[in-house]
Amino acid sequence: MKRFLGLLLTFTMMIVFSACTNHTKVEEYYFEPSISVIEGQLITRMYYGPPNYGENPDTDSKQYPFILELDKPINVIAEDNDEFNSDKLEVTEIQVVPMSKEQTQLLEQYINRRVIIQGTLFEAIFGGHHTEVLIQLEKVLY
Repeated sequence: MKRFLGLLLTFTMMIVFSACTNHTKVEEYYFEPSISVIEGQLITRMYYGPPNYGENPDTDSKQYPFILELDKPINVIAEDNDEFNSDKLEVTEIQVVPMSKEQTQLLEQYINRRVIIQGTLFEAIFGGHHTEVLIQLEKVLY
């Protein structure tokens, strides 16, 4: 009986240890002014825009922002003295904000493809911000 209990205890400990070691740490990124490099699938998705952002679909404009679907969730951390951003955990999508017509045209070439994006992360503020975290595009690296 003691041997059985010993084996049962050993087996239980192995299961607990295995469960604890299989959790992977979520990668952390930081809000502006830090430069971030993130990758994923670039898509567009329709969202209702002004004047009422979906309250009156017949009269609201339609927006098609660039969205980066991440392979795995990330955490985006705000510095303690950051007045504009707050920590965002388990982020799976980031809206990509091009800063010029040329950047918009470049991103259009990568829709439905994997890309690596470099830029600064910031928290959604306005109605046209469709994900909780956005990235101001600096470069498309791939």
